[in-house]
Amino acid sequence: MQVAGPCRRLNRIKPFATPRGFGPADLASAYKLDPARTSTNTIAIVDAFNYPNAESDLASYRSQFGLPACTKANGCLRVVNQNGATLAAAGQLARRR
Repeated sequence: MQVAGPCRRLNRIKPFATPRGFGPADLASAYKLDPARTSTNTIAIVDAFNYPNAESDLASYRSQFGLPACTKANGCLRVVNQNGATLAAAGQLARRR
């Protein structure tokens, strides 16, 4: 089966495509971080409504750029509420409402 017309262009995979957005060098420059040094600096990402894919999106980003894992399990990623407290489990949050 061959795909013809405009659909043919849309279904092409671009090998080695450059990702859009900010890469590690862009972030290091914006926050004036020295990429040659190990950093304990914190970069906060503000997101409303506890985005459920934040950890997996971060994993994809870090994998794309060859960076080590940053997860809740290894302590690199912390998800907190507007007061800086660790978020309650979904069941606990539902009971409070």
